[in-house]
Amino acid sequence: MGYKKPVSGIPVPSTPPPKDYNSHTHIPLDIQRRARENFRIVDLDSNGFISRKEMTIMLRGLSSATNVEEDLNMWFKNADFNLDQQIDQDEFINIFGYLMGYKKCEPSP
Repeated sequence: MGYKKPVSGIPVPSTPPPKDYNSHTHIPLDIQRRARENFRIVDLDSNGFISRKEMTIMLRGLSSATNVEEDLNMWFKNADFNLDQQIDQDEFINIFGYLMGYKKCEPSP
């Protein structure tokens, strides 16, 4: 997975994880905990989902850049696995782990 230089200054996935990348059991528990903590911070209305509006607020809060639309689109393109235009906690943990370098191990032949 590559990374693009983010406008906001935080890592932005430039390519999606593999299609079967829907389980976070391979991500260490401390990383999952950090992801959950970050998710709760970004999920401003505590409804269990991060909306585009909430992600925009986060991106703007972490950057002096005023145009974060490109980063926002990249996040939703590559993290919103079920394409419902919101990022749930599992999707967030998966992309957080992926950005931290925890990729699924391929089974040995």
